[in-house]
Amino acid sequence: MADEIGDAATKEHWTRFLRMQFPVAASTMLLLALLLVLGVDVARPGLLATGTAIILTVVVASLLIPWRRLPTIAQATMPLLDIVGVAVLAAALSGAIDSVGVLVAFPAVWLGVSFGAGGAVVGIAGALVASAVTVLATPVEQHAAQWASASIVFIVVAVIVWAATVTVTAGRAAHAANEAAVVDAERASAALRSFFERVDAGLLYLDERGKVVLYNNAIIGFGELARHGAGDVAGSRVYAADQVTPLPPDDQPLARMTRGESFADFLYWVGPRGGQRALVANGRSIERADGRAAGAILVVQDVTEILRSNRAREDALATLAHELRTPLTSIVGYSELLLADDLGVAASARVEIISRNAEHLLSLSASFLDDLHGEVPLVRERLLLGRVVDDALEVMDAAPGFTDREVILDVAPELWVLADPRSIAEVLLNLLGNAVKFSRPGGRISITSGEDDAFVWLDVSNSGSRIDREDLERIFDRFYRGGNAQRGAVAGTGLGLAVSRPIVAAHGGTLTAEDVDEGASFRLCLPRY
Repeated sequence: MADEIGDAATKEHWTRFLRMQFPVAASTMLLLALLLVLGVDVARPGLLATGTAIILTVVVASLLIPWRRLPTIAQATMPLLDIVGVAVLAAALSGAIDSVGVLVAFPAVWLGVSFGAGGAVVGIAGALVASAVTVLATPVEQHAAQWASASIVFIVVAVIVWAATVTVTAGRAAHAANEAAVVDAERASAALRSFFERVDAGLLYLDERGKVVLYNNAIIGFGELARHGAGDVAGSRVYAADQVTPLPPDDQPLARMTRGESFADFLYWVGPRGGQRALVANGRSIERADGRAAGAILVVQDVTEILRSNRAREDALATLAHELRTPLTSIVGYSELLLADDLGVAASARVEIISRNAEHLLSLSASFLDDLHGEVPLVRERLLLGRVVDDALEVMDAAPGFTDREVILDVAPELWVLADPRSIAEVLLNLLGNAVKFSRPGGRISITSGEDDAFVWLDVSNSGSRIDREDLERIFDRFYRGGNAQRGAVAGTGLGLAVSRPIVAAHGGTLTAEDVDEGASFRLCLPRY
């Protein structure tokens, strides 16, 4: 390492000599050679020797002294001594060779380049002195032509010095700016690479030509599982969401992204049978501020454990739903036998409540199983929606806490729909059950209606905790529990709304959560009959 530093210092030293001092030294030697060859008569040989000695002394000093270790201002002594030496040579050869003063351009440029505008001014002043000495030292009487010639030499030298100074200064500024830009770009690139590696997802960035610019180890691992060949945009072990159907090469995420497509939450599986991983891909094109393409980024996340966890819960609940069918069927059957007996009015009313609730649980378990299998069987008939609401309220009277809430009912009397009575009643019971869970005793539950030319709807609202805006859609996902449910430690599995929405969709309607300032509001919308 020490040898390398020493070699670098030596190289810098010789570079400085060649760039700065060599032109002056070479020009002086060439001048002396011309004097000898041409036999020029030198009027002042002593001054010629003095000027030559000054320049040679600077040459020796530039070779022997480690100028880079000295203060910057000390380095100015070399070009200043060169200017003195040139001025002495100009005085020695005045009347014989009047253009010697032009040699001052070399040290003057040296000053300007090394010390900026201040050095250039000093160099130009030295050129003025050298030009004046050439005229003043002439052995004959001075006349206007000599001063004009000297002025031209001075002007030419001054222009050269100033132009060189401005050019080099601007070049240095541009170089410094470029170096700063390069450093900033390298830092940004390093930070981006570090971010790519720290993110718990596979990341891949393509430029506008489809060339890979950045990627992380996670995306490499996914590519190996998918068996992506070098340079391929598709793998041979990539499967659709069912884990069985091979995904066509053109439908695979990387292929779609290279075609300029954008996609979100694309689920697929990669890897060998028995070791497959579930991945969700998001690809998006990137544009510059002017709208031109800047490339695309692919984000791939491993969601295997999440899917397996959800499937385990679904399997457990499916088993539970199957196991509940037998006892619930018995409860309904024996309730009907009891109602066939000659019971008192009060006893019959209680048995009817038991029967309706058992039928509701039986319907709920059947709907959950149908939803797991992607089926929502319907037996449609013409229904008066207000009657469905009255039957649901009668069932809810036996629900814990329902009678502790104020119920506001404002449903138009003539709203007809074509629907399956049991499944619509189930949806309404789920909405009323949620209203009880998320309101407090003494709170308010309201059921209102509306209609237009194509649809009729019921709004079920309650006072109490508000649904977070980001949960308005996700609360319809299976097993999802919104922030208000978690904060209030509200019991539940997150299945009621997830089961209800497919039922309403099968009717050609919608079930949505409304954004309200206080409490919660759901709208059940069905095609009118």
